Amino acid sequence: MSLTASVVAAYLVIVTVASFVQALTGFALGLIVMGGVTALALTPVSFTAAVISLFGLANGLWVLRTHHPHIHRPVTAQLAGGMVPGVVLGLYLLHHIEGSAPVLLRHGLGAFVVVAGLALMARPHPFAKQSPPWWGVFAGFAGGVFAGLFSAPVPFVLYLYRQPLPVATIRATLLVVFVMATGWRIIWLTLQGGMTGQMVLLGALALPAIALSAHLALRVSHRIEPLTMRRLAFALLIALGLTLLVR
Repeated sequence: MSLTASVVAAYLVIVTVASFVQALTGFALGLIVMGGVTALALTPVSFTAAVISLFGLANGLWVLRTHHPHIHRPVTAQLAGGMVPGVVLGLYLLHHIEGSAPVLLRHGLGAFVVVAGLALMARPHPFAKQSPPWWGVFAGFAGGVFAGLFSAPVPFVLYLYRQPLPVATIRATLLVVFVMATGWRIIWLTLQGGMTGQMVLLGALALPAIALSAHLALRVSHRIEPLTMRRLAFALLIALGLTLLVR
């Protein structure tokens, strides 16, 4: 596979939008890039997921350099505990499913995201009290599987946006677990020989766009009401899921 100028340009446009939304909500970079790239049929799922890992790592580290005090450390530990084996399982499933059932893989993600988004949109308010720790570990494992498959750990979003926590805490905690998941994914892929020079080159070319769009998003994030931010996040999930299903 060769990276043409048109493919690189399309990737840069998509990741600029995705980085802005992720800095604003704490998630969605993987879903937006996967949805956009899949809809335009630019690169295979495995290539796209690997590049998303690089994009997500860059975006998360850039935002967390100033927002790390908001991280909820107990919840982060719970999610991380289940995430590590989940990522490995997700990568294993991607390797065995993509070649035989790529449409099923894409539609499975799309259907899950739409259903989850609709369920959350119906009840955008958080729970009255925080979920028990074992739910966090389970959400971490499920998020790890999705991170391994698509670099889009949707269960992290579903879990954290229903917790009675400030939006700034949700955003920072989501970003740090995304950084951990993508970092682990990159390490595992590199050890398995799955990280290519083209992927690294595309990730490097996107760095300026990622930094600029994330910076702009953080400047406007404090003007958005918490409930509006939650509804925005859920509506975004539905739109991205539909994109995957329609394509």
